[in-house]
Amino acid sequence: MKTIKLLLLLTGFGAVGYAGVSVVRAHTPGDTPLSTVRAFLDACHRHDAPGAMQMLTPEARAELHKIGNIDVTGKAGSSEMFTLSHARIHNDLATVAVHFENSDGSRDTIYCLLRQEQARWGIFGMRIPLPMNESITLNFEHPGDAFGSAMGTALDYVGKAFTQIGSEMQQAGSRLKAGP
Repeated sequence: MKTIKLLLLLTGFGAVGYAGVSVVRAHTPGDTPLSTVRAFLDACHRHDAPGAMQMLTPEARAELHKIGNIDVTGKAGSSEMFTLSHARIHNDLATVAVHFENSDGSRDTIYCLLRQEQARWGIFGMRIPLPMNESITLNFEHPGDAFGSAMGTALDYVGKAFTQIGSEMQQAGSRLKAGP
């Protein structure tokens, strides 16, 4: 039964219990965080940029429109498979983890950031995890901030990597001095 419920949720359907009987109803995009993210990713896989843009918040659509012809579908039309984790909802904000299985067998996870406005869920950003417990957040409502955030995170990451390399080199040097 858990597998059936999971399949129903991942395909945009929800199981609603009523007196011990499961009634299935379709969720339209925007009804729930999961249906919004699924519709966004489905549009991306079809390279349907207008369809993907409709899953964003109105402010995100307006800000990206100011920049110009932005294709939010990226490389998502490739053969990557994805699954969605449950939505973590707090008031009018939600986060949905998207787990990708790449064609080479590797796995990646990104997090879609959503906000509910006027009873409709829309994506306003994405958080992309990096090594060493770092991440980059792309806020579509403030796209100019993404560059500064990405550069700051990248520089922090490089600094931590050099610190770790330096520490390992110092330990190796100490071991060499101590001799066999």
